[in-house]
Amino acid sequence: ITGYLISKDVMCSKAARKLLQTTGFTYYILILSIFTSAGKSFSFGFETNHRKGLSTGIQQQNNSDFSMTRLASTNLVSSITDDANSPKKTIILVRHACSEANEYMYREGNRWGDPTFTDDEAYLDSVLSPKGLLQTELLAKKWSEGHVIKEWMESLGVVEERKDQLLDDIVLVTSPMTRTMQTMSLGVLPFFAERDLRIVALPHATERVYTASDTGRPVSELEKEFPDVDFNTEFDDDHHKKSWWYSIHDDEKYGPYEEWRPSDEQQFYAAPGEPKNAFNERMNKLCEWISRREEKVIILVTHWGVIRHLTGDGDVENCGVKFLQMNGTKLNLSSS
Repeated sequence: ITGYLISKDVMCSKAARKLLQTTGFTYYILILSIFTSAGKSFSFGFETNHRKGLSTGIQQQNNSDFSMTRLASTNLVSSITDDANSPKKTIILVRHACSEANEYMYREGNRWGDPTFTDDEAYLDSVLSPKGLLQTELLAKKWSEGHVIKEWMESLGVVEERKDQLLDDIVLVTSPMTRTMQTMSLGVLPFFAERDLRIVALPHATERVYTASDTGRPVSELEKEFPDVDFNTEFDDDHHKKSWWYSIHDDEKYGPYEEWRPSDEQQFYAAPGEPKNAFNERMNKLCEWISRREEKVIILVTHWGVIRHLTGDGDVENCGVKFLQMNGTKLNLSSS
């Protein structure tokens, strides 16, 4: 059976293949029985060469100095890595609460892709809706009651006693969009009220520009509304002088602009859509930024498109929380 699994066109993580080859069927069955008795469902990321995308549960990418496990949910999972002693880093991904633009695009006939979809400049850099504000209260409660911390500890596979040690090595990062900074301020930051936590606004973490609601505002305005957020470290002079979000297409850099959003009927857009190659370039910069950070824990309050890119999983509700566990120092994600 071991030989059959390895010889067939079944791809699994390097470590899993090594485990099968070196320990044989007996230990494979032993490990499988342990997983089963724990009442958990695990996937080693098997993927045939004619199937693309994530397997259910876990997909693992490995190279010589980096291993990252993508968690498809916040449930307890286990991963096999090449080097169990390599330095670990956790990214806690938080999607923003429901915005006024979200509710506008929930309306019948105005959902994404509807023939009559109509974008509206009134929702530029959309704020949270009353529903979203309520969601931030529930998110803050989830933090204060320990649910997020518990899931985080389980995802790390460490004991609760290490919580304070990890919380001392943390940075809070937010997309500079108003809806994410409101979510951060109301739903996440209260839990860290007694800690001197650094809050950094990161342009790379903003949403892919689909509509006017994904275009931002000048830093000079944002600084006044969110005085506790650092808008200097990650915004160079160029960012301060002009829009820091995608707004003007660069034909020389990205090629001629082609409309990629649904547009073959009566759809109207009030802002240019960010091309995939421009968004992917920005996500690569985000991954590089994460890799360079010295903190062991990064809380990133961001958007659906960013979370989907990092995890391969677009199933994340407003105020949803997901975890990325990383080993090594180099982050190298393939674009989705």
